[in-house]
Amino acid sequence: MTASILDVPNGKERVRALLDRRTDRTGDCWVWDGSTIGRGYGNFRIGGQNFLVHRSSYEIHHGPIPEGLMVLHSCDNPPCANPDHLRVGTNADNMRDRSERGRHPSTAKTHCPKGHPYDEANTYRFPDNRRACRICKNGVPKGVHPSTAKTHCPKGHPYDEVNTYRFPDGRRACRTCRKAGWRARRSTKNGSTAR
Repeated sequence: MTASILDVPNGKERVRALLDRRTDRTGDCWVWDGSTIGRGYGNFRIGGQNFLVHRSSYEIHHGPIPEGLMVLHSCDNPPCANPDHLRVGTNADNMRDRSERGRHPSTAKTHCPKGHPYDEANTYRFPDNRRACRICKNGVPKGVHPSTAKTHCPKGHPYDEVNTYRFPDGRRACRTCRKAGWRARRSTKNGSTAR
């Protein structure tokens, strides 16, 4: 369990004094100008214990942090201690914020490992906001039916203007293969086995 400033004698008053002395409030954020830890989060020591500035600011302004939750910045500025910019949330909320704000390393990628673009038509979004390349996953981008993405029939004949038969419902077939099928059916009907 993380230490709470509320458990320290006179903790609220001591943190208020620290915030008044050690934060720059010229902008919207209350930027901590004291010591920081990894990624820029402010920290301080009282009574031999380390405390994080944003968590302590939340506690003295909003009350205890519920067990299992963390304090998140709506301003996306780690040294900020402005209580109006702080809220509690789960680790999943924190990861979602990271992805939505473009701080996750993968969100900067514009193409999949095989070079296909992460654009609207070619990007599949999972419920947890991960993404995948539709071409690599299915072979075709969104809005393109798999059969229309093929350029040749299974026997290798091209789907071009001359060789493509369109059914009324939009499906297509290879004219060369259809003709070969008709000939085969006719020859079987007539008793001939020659093709």
